Amino acid sequence: MSSLTNRPFVTALLFLISLYITPSLQQCHSTCVSCDPSNSSDPNDCLSCNSPKKFVMQGGGPTGHCVDDCPDEMFNNAGICEGCTYPCKHCSTASDCTLCEANHWMQPSPSDTTCDTSCPIGYYKQDSTDPANVGGTCQLCHNLCHDCTGPDVGDCTTCKYGSDGGNCTDCGSNCDVCPTDQSLICTTCESGYKRVTADHPTATPAIKNGDCFDTNCPDGYYNLTATEDCYLCTSPCKHCSSSDDCTLCDPGNYMQPSPNNTTCDGNCPSGYYKEDSTD
Repeated sequence: MSSLTNRPFVTALLFLISLYITPSLQQCHSTCVSCDPSNSSDPNDCLSCNSPKKFVMQGGGPTGHCVDDCPDEMFNNAGICEGCTYPCKHCSTASDCTLCEANHWMQPSPSDTTCDTSCPIGYYKQDSTDPANVGGTCQLCHNLCHDCTGPDVGDCTTCKYGSDGGNCTDCGSNCDVCPTDQSLICTTCESGYKRVTADHPTATPAIKNGDCFDTNCPDGYYNLTATEDCYLCTSPCKHCSSSDDCTLCDPGNYMQPSPNNTTCDGNCPSGYYKEDSTD
């Protein structure tokens, strides 16, 4: 019994017993701030992560692992990786895509955080050059195309304005605004040009409704103000100040005497003779 009362011996014996009956305390994995179980060294048992790492929950949670960057189809929300909405491959919020899944294309503005399986009219599908299996973007067609399969005018599948029988074309030179009704009739000429408002019945070369002319109206047309469109004179006026007030006649016609001196005719009244112009 005297040996049992020996204090150094008892202390040593109690220490040896504690090694067997007391579990050793362990810390979480180095990437974790906390874990479950609290003494787990498994990197998949994390509950939260050391900054700047991000937490990825596994299965139904609540545990997960810590990563440097959120994986595909997830985004960083205050240090926690959360899922993107399909078909986002990368996203900045759950529904704001920054990259699409394969066979999907980023839509044009104002829907440029949305992925879809098709592009709207006037845009074509541009596939990604990324070797990863990712989608592409919708790119604007050539300005003469209504719809297209690529960036060039030869890629048009339908024309915005009209065609010359092969390629899509615009409304002609010096036109500033052209309608999209396939008529090829210019509605507004470039600054400094005047637009005729009707076909000329006999002009050579032909003058058509919507043609634009520099500075002055062509023969057979008039305008009432310097900025106004050109309107067709009544035949047989070559020049006129209003629709039926001629100032010069077409060949083979003669300006009549007063009081009809704004009228052209193929004959002169009695008492007058025909005098051809030297112009």
